[in-house]
Amino acid sequence: MPTKIEWTEVEWETWNPVTKGNQFWMMLHPKNLGIPLRWRRPRRVVVCSMGDLFHPNIPFDYIAAVFGVMAATQRHMFRVLTERPEQALAWFAWLEHGSGRLTDGSIIGDLLDHLAGQIPSGLPLATWPDLHAPWPLRNVQIGVTAEDQPSADERIPLLLQIPAAIRFVSCEPLRGPIDLADAAEVTFWDDPSAGISWVTAGAETGPGAPQADPNWFRSIRDQCVRAGVPFFQA
Repeated sequence: MPTKIEWTEVEWETWNPVTKGNQFWMMLHPKNLGIPLRWRRPRRVVVCSMGDLFHPNIPFDYIAAVFGVMAATQRHMFRVLTERPEQALAWFAWLEHGSGRLTDGSIIGDLLDHLAGQIPSGLPLATWPDLHAPWPLRNVQIGVTAEDQPSADERIPLLLQIPAAIRFVSCEPLRGPIDLADAAEVTFWDDPSAGISWVTAGAETGPGAPQADPNWFRSIRDQCVRAGVPFFQA
């Protein structure tokens, strides 16, 4: 369904093959896997807006099925946000072990095989794309959350190891100042195209939310300007 998510510049769809069950468990929704396959017109899609695709209790083959959908629907643009880049790296290592080199286009076929094994029977599938489509998938953006300097220092270096065509950082809810160059170990400054493609920041909201310092946002904005990286404030 269409949604207006603050850190996106336009209206995006949400697609939830996974949702949060409780603090420690995610619920799988195989019946939702095929939804993007039915969208004929290109759309922009936020993946798992109600959960984390890389939560530890989500089976790796199910994550592969989700990526299989994204591989099969390259007319759409997908955004995947996680607070667990270490789990994302573990999944990519698992995928590489089973499929050979991640740079090999044949991996797309392997993702589609996982998709075919997960979808409910009778789901109409769109025409499969060229199985030698480039990897990483050009229509998938992968990002991490970073609320403060410790989380940025922990997650951004791991994000930079993920084989993604586009990487982003969501500093939301921002709870302290962040030096992105320090967290990214200068990659952010030297070659933004090989590091972080864009950054967003937003304050914590809701009853009793602490007041964010405007200087935290100005600092991130100025860092992005100096690095030539787009910045969006929610």
